[in-house]
Amino acid sequence: MTTLLAITTVGAPGGICLHRTEGLVERSFELRGTRYSQVLLSEIHQLLKDEGLTVEDLDAIAVCTGPGSFTGIRVGMAIARGLAYANQIPIVGVRAFEALAHVHKRENVGLGLLLDARRGEVYACFSAPGEGLEGLPLAALSPEEVKAQLIERSQDYPLVLAGDACPLYGDQWIDIDGVTASDRGIQTVSPRAVAELGLVEIIQKGSEGTLNEVLPVYIRRAV
Repeated sequence: MTTLLAITTVGAPGGICLHRTEGLVERSFELRGTRYSQVLLSEIHQLLKDEGLTVEDLDAIAVCTGPGSFTGIRVGMAIARGLAYANQIPIVGVRAFEALAHVHKRENVGLGLLLDARRGEVYACFSAPGEGLEGLPLAALSPEEVKAQLIERSQDYPLVLAGDACPLYGDQWIDIDGVTASDRGIQTVSPRAVAELGLVEIIQKGSEGTLNEVLPVYIRRAV
């Protein structure tokens, strides 16, 4: 049996998920005026306590590495790495776009995965039908730059859009021919998706997950 803790703090709301043979237990939490550094560790301990577990009972940890909020990534990574190091628990990283694609992927359509980069900008990642993600963005884009990419790509295949930038800027994109919004509801990075993808990787890697292999995805630094 593998008991895996998944953590995501790359956006709001953040969340944690406990994946066990019996199923998944997921808990999301809003910031509500506090920072993740003030609530994350207590939320983890409370979730474990509710399930009759302690940190020592964990077999693995999966953490979302970004992109997203610089501070959120830093806090989530620090706590995940600290728990893994202190308790000698294997750890794996899951990128935000991989978690979104896991929830929203379709057959015969492409994906436009769009995350709020703050400051009126967007982190964007795309995939063609039946193909993997095209790689990480190298910079934050304006909504107008995203629109230009969507227009170009939708000439070749239909696109489904997902991500927390969609509620913010979707009215600029949704009128493009061949572009539709995902109907699967979840627009933030789901801790459940992080857990499911992390479990696959940890099974493949066994106990070889190391701290040095799990690196944050910072596209730009906080100022």
